[in-house]
Amino acid sequence: KEKNNRMMISILSQIVEFRNGESGQHVLNINILTGLLLESLVQKTDKYHFASKVDTLKKAVIELDGRPAADVYSNEVGVPKNKIVENVFNNPMGRAVGEEVYISSMMDMDSRGALYNYKRINKNDCIYFLSLGDYKEIEQSNRESIKASFSKISLVFSIDCIYRYLLYQQEKYFDTYVHDMAELGNHVGIIGGG
Repeated sequence: KEKNNRMMISILSQIVEFRNGESGQHVLNINILTGLLLESLVQKTDKYHFASKVDTLKKAVIELDGRPAADVYSNEVGVPKNKIVENVFNNPMGRAVGEEVYISSMMDMDSRGALYNYKRINKNDCIYFLSLGDYKEIEQSNRESIKASFSKISLVFSIDCIYRYLLYQQEKYFDTYVHDMAELGNHVGIIGGG
């Protein structure tokens, strides 16, 4: 899949460059930046679970592997059940879709041990409990890669998911992040649902 994506971007950049000599390199530059900025703040572990009972309308995972979802989360991550929702930034749930894993953070838990999420999880979805990486180091590395890749930066446009925004707000890092991004050049950022 990754090889096909790179090949498609290369072909498109050549087509665009044929029509306008400067645009092809721009398409390749966007591809480089996209790869850098997709660096994930969280890493998946080797352990995975299957959503065996869900309520898709309420976006609830009731059971994982036939056990209450909160019990499975608590046992694997080592967090007491009454602290699960508070721990969402350190160990969010990740829903596997093909080779990719997408964050599906919890927002609440009920007395049965069902975990309510911002995103829907379907029955039989493969679920990982993710662990937070060194986000400050990841961001610094991304900025250094951007500086090394481009001699003149006229604009940096970033799209951050709500998870990243809320994490940075909680950790009192958001203002630093915005300041550091602005040091690259003019910076415009938006926050989306993920």
